[in-house]
Amino acid sequence: MHKIKTKKKYYHLKTVLKTACLFIIVFYAHNSYSQKLSLIKSDTTNILDLAQRAYILRYSDSDSSIIYAKQGIKLSLKTYYLKGYLLNMNSLSTAYYAIGEFDLSEKLCKKTQLIAKNSNFEIIEAMSLNNLANIYLVRDDKTAALNYYLDALKIFEKHNYEEGEKKSLLNIGLIYKSLKLHQNAKDYLLKSISLLNPEKDIDLVASFLFNFAVILRDEGNLAKSKELFILSLKYYRKAKSNLGLALAMSNLGELEIDLKNSEQGIPHIINALYYANKSDNIWVIARSHLALGSYYFKSNNDQNKAISHLSKAYQLAKKNNSFSYIFKSSDLLSEIYFKKKQTKEAYIFLREAMDYKDSIWKSEEKITVQNLQIRNDFEKNQEKLSLTEKDNKKNKLIRNIFIGGSFLLIIFLVSLYFLYNKVLNQKKELQLVNATKDKLFSIISHELRSPFHILRGYLWMISNKAISLEQFQSASGALTKEVDNIFLALENLLNWAKAQMNGIIIKPVSVNVKELIEDILKIYTDLAKEKSIQLCNNIPENLYFVCDRHHADLIIRNCINNALKFTRENGKISIESNINQEFVNITIIDNGTGIAKEKISSLFSIEKHFSEQGTKGEKGTGLGLLLCKEFITKNNGKIHINSQLNQGTELVLSFPINQVL
Repeated sequence: MHKIKTKKKYYHLKTVLKTACLFIIVFYAHNSYSQKLSLIKSDTTNILDLAQRAYILRYSDSDSSIIYAKQGIKLSLKTYYLKGYLLNMNSLSTAYYAIGEFDLSEKLCKKTQLIAKNSNFEIIEAMSLNNLANIYLVRDDKTAALNYYLDALKIFEKHNYEEGEKKSLLNIGLIYKSLKLHQNAKDYLLKSISLLNPEKDIDLVASFLFNFAVILRDEGNLAKSKELFILSLKYYRKAKSNLGLALAMSNLGELEIDLKNSEQGIPHIINALYYANKSDNIWVIARSHLALGSYYFKSNNDQNKAISHLSKAYQLAKKNNSFSYIFKSSDLLSEIYFKKKQTKEAYIFLREAMDYKDSIWKSEEKITVQNLQIRNDFEKNQEKLSLTEKDNKKNKLIRNIFIGGSFLLIIFLVSLYFLYNKVLNQKKELQLVNATKDKLFSIISHELRSPFHILRGYLWMISNKAISLEQFQSASGALTKEVDNIFLALENLLNWAKAQMNGIIIKPVSVNVKELIEDILKIYTDLAKEKSIQLCNNIPENLYFVCDRHHADLIIRNCINNALKFTRENGKISIESNINQEFVNITIIDNGTGIAKEKISSLFSIEKHFSEQGTKGEKGTGLGLLLCKEFITKNNGKIHINSQLNQGTELVLSFPINQVL
């Protein structure tokens, strides 16, 4: 009995000790886990801070930027923090870009983009795409750069990430600027400035001012360009951007030299070289040496200084594989050595210049809307191919079941076939409705929003004294034209929407053709004078057709507007007529740009809808001819187009002569 009690006490004590040990283990495990969580939280904040600091310092202190980013990457790998790793990789790639190490920057960008895409970090993926675009832009591969910027913009817009949107818009403007498509460049730059905050987005405002100054310089407005270069310097100093200061000073110096103010221009270029060296950017250092070398050779006739600067520019350009700088520096060096009668050196550099001149000719300088249309068409064809493959598989399955089935199965399949066709037809109708809706929203969001962005941009420039009130007033004509285009586009949109929702209500009357066309031509008199286009109304008196008066006005007005849009300066537009047994045919003839045959059928399809700029950059929604087709058909008429590219267009509108509608 005593032994039993002793044994019970022993087991009780053992249980208590086990419980105590378990409690101690749990306590220390919990405490250790809490400390670990605290450490991870602390590390996460530190990693993100390192990425942010590295990104901010990429231009002003590239060495520190690289150190911070590498620390962030190391700490991210240690703590398995993927987002932190990607952000620091992104910052590191921009730091290498800032010092001209484009190959290394590209390698890091592509790695970051691939991991971000596979891990659904879409914003970081878009950041990497933007960085890749910057690299390809420097290398003169503008097609690749534009596609990367557009892909990035698409992601930023999807997530309403305004920080990315304004950078992408600014960068797309820069591509158009480099292609000398100044109006397109201005449009995108003004869209970007309408999103910028002058107090927070100092570096982006500086970039906007600098690039707008470059455009004005290229357009010949040197005085205004100089003002904006000086204003950009103010913002670059606020942003502490050595690279920005180097670029702005270099351009300002070159502009002063062009204005015959070399005593002011040379100090600017020397300062640009100082800031370029501080930024470690090989490309800008080469540019500054090239500008100084060119000046000393052409203006100062100091051959020794010219050779010294041009040789440095040549060596740096070779290191950075910058085709244009290699060509310019080697071309000037060959001239100098010919003058010095050092023919061996002269021929070496002359041959180098010719080789790189060919490389420049071969570089991609032709990014257009057609390029983007090809890309969109490719994506649509891929979708159609995928749908066709799925349909083929379904049909094959149905056919096999049909062959091996019984009479009852045949009846079932026939019923299923009719049901399938009904569903398919409904699906097609829904797709058409959705296509119409998508196109309308696309037009409203992209085509109509653009002029408002431009207007906001001009107002911002006035409020910040970037342009004067007089300069804004001189641009008011172009803005008025944009507003007129919006008015016509909105009228077309409203008529189209009304037709789709409520149907078209027709009130046929007898219409005097000559009077109608004279009234319409009065609207376009100023536009025709602006482009020096001759308008000829050759419609005879007392010619009538039957149509809804409002519809006839809308149809003919849209057609004449199109003719004016695509007719070059000093062109001619004639309105002719003829009659057959059923119709009065009104023919609008222009000697404008014409339409490619393969595009004519797309003019009357909402699914293949497209719009192109006119001969002076006029914009439209592409809905005008769709609307004309819809309304003239409802009025028992016809529309037909004969056109050849670069040879003009004949648009024939056939209205009933004397028919009850």
